[in-house]
Amino acid sequence: GKLILYADAIETSPPITVPNVVGTTAAQANVSIAGAGLNIKLEGAGAYDGSGGAVVVSQYPAAGTTADRGSVVRVELQYIKDLE
Repeated sequence: GKLILYADAIETSPPITVPNVVGTTAAQANVSIAGAGLNIKLEGAGAYDGSGGAVVVSQYPAAGTTADRGSVVRVELQYIKDLE
């Protein structure tokens, strides 16, 4: 016998514009990135201790570029006092 499968076209989500989170705290960046349908990876100072005081100094992919839903946005944190 034969088995014939029919499949509809796969629906894909439109690309998402990556929000600008540079200058925000880790918590603010998480809200913005998750709210856009993306995932976040925190790196650098303040990424693990949760004590606050660190801000995002860079992100990849860059703000304004597009990414697929669920993609990871890497953000680097530094303490403000370290930037002075």
